[in-house]
Amino acid sequence: MFRCPTTGLAPDPRVDGHFVEWEFKALHDWGFNFARLPLDYRILIAGDSWTNLSGQKMKHLDDAVRWGRQYGIHVQIAFHRIPGYCILDQTEAFPLGTSPVAQKAACKLWAAFAKRWKGVPNEVLSFNLFNEPAGIDGEAYAKVVKIMAGAIHKEDPDR
Repeated sequence: MFRCPTTGLAPDPRVDGHFVEWEFKALHDWGFNFARLPLDYRILIAGDSWTNLSGQKMKHLDDAVRWGRQYGIHVQIAFHRIPGYCILDQTEAFPLGTSPVAQKAACKLWAAFAKRWKGVPNEVLSFNLFNEPAGIDGEAYAKVVKIMAGAIHKEDPDR
């Protein structure tokens, strides 16, 4: 759920953002116990709103969390592109480190995730707020992490 079809990259058969059960079974059978799911927020949204999550796309993530639990695979939800930031480029219109608009949108996404999976143990599911922060200074990074963690904790104090 990372390569958005609008990026001009070669077609990716996984761009529809689905996971299949056999992948989690294979991870288990091979002795693995961890799966990081790199996400692009643009794949998860419906329409043009940064925070209007697609029910169908979220169901795909629900499936991944469920299969992770079923096969003993810890699932990490990891935004590689979140409003205001992308690991591959810095082309977001509102930089996450300085833009209240991007920060608010990012917080809404994480709050929705925390609410959706409230009560799922941390041993089973974790959140990577945004992958490999680059191009953001330490002070701005600490501020952004604090506000995103606050949005998550408001929905699920145990996350």
